[in-house]
Amino acid sequence: MSATPQKGMRPQQVMEQFSRALAWSAGAGMLFASCLISFDVMLRLIFNRSMAGTVEISGYVLAIGSAWAFAYALIAKAHVRVDTVYALLPIRIRPWLDLLALLSFAFIVGMLLYRAGELAATSFQFASRSPLQIPLWIPQGMWALGLLFFFVCILNLAVRLVAALLRGDVDHAATLVSVESVDAELRAEILDLEQRRRET
Repeated sequence: MSATPQKGMRPQQVMEQFSRALAWSAGAGMLFASCLISFDVMLRLIFNRSMAGTVEISGYVLAIGSAWAFAYALIAKAHVRVDTVYALLPIRIRPWLDLLALLSFAFIVGMLLYRAGELAATSFQFASRSPLQIPLWIPQGMWALGLLFFFVCILNLAVRLVAALLRGDVDHAATLVSVESVDAELRAEILDLEQRRRET
């Protein structure tokens, strides 16, 4: 699926595609940082020299890339969740716990977003620069923008979940947030494996 929003797409589809584009960008940044670090290690090993700023740049990439990938992880249900007790509860109770988890998540991310924005604004106000003379508000602002989009995605998902619960549509509510059971994941993996075997 293309990461470029198309005319007539629903806002949810736009958010999903934008989150995927950010995740790909984060991955590309991580790959670049890995190559940069590897090159720096080779320089140290062969020529006993080091590039200035490798640690600084890789730190920026890690922070920004992580924030940019958070939203896609949320939409793809890729965040780590401990569901030992959750899986034993009645299906009708689970979406309410999912809502509680989302609201708690929104509170934590909202506080982090506030501090990130405050930090970027302070760096801009005082024209703070890094050892590489990079204006600090630029990487800090990119980090904050990733957190902002993540926060918006959490709220969007929470609103859709509340709407489904108010309609009494538990099945749809479960598809929005709930994690699949181990048996369901195994069935999906087996079907995917069988399909790949037929294609080959």
